[in-house]
Amino acid sequence: KLTGPDGELDISLSYSFVLSERSLTVTAEVENNSPVCINELQTTAFSGIGALCGDGTQDNLLLPSTLGVNVPDPIHNDLYKFAPLVGRKYERPDQVRSYIDVPYPGVGTMQWFSLYNAKESIYVGNHDAKTRILSLHIERNAGEAALRMGVCQFPFIKNGESYVTPPL
Repeated sequence: KLTGPDGELDISLSYSFVLSERSLTVTAEVENNSPVCINELQTTAFSGIGALCGDGTQDNLLLPSTLGVNVPDPIHNDLYKFAPLVGRKYERPDQVRSYIDVPYPGVGTMQWFSLYNAKESIYVGNHDAKTRILSLHIERNAGEAALRMGVCQFPFIKNGESYVTPPL
């Protein structure tokens, strides 16, 4: 349940996960019947990724910033070292988590990123027919040695409106 200064907010959120032979598609649907405007919505496509295979030291994170930024061993590497190259740090840093948000359009030149190694990859892309402002969101949890990857959108959903995210 979501609450605001005046009590519980009438907002519903549901996620859809559709698995096909070689892909997972994620969408979120929000219905806002509250007096607040929903400015930001984060859709996480993958969470808890420890490594693609082995210990993860051979994994890389490819980010579409200018001509591309490659982050080696992102599960064990402090993502904040790469934030000046790709976007902004998350506002609440702590000793366990580091975050990167790559704004698109802007520093982010495309609406996708990939975790990969020589044998396999995970691609996270925003498949929207319209160009909208969004942020590619990557979170590293050092305590769990895991990544969380998704997209933050800014739909500005007012009272009585609903919104379905483009597929990730």
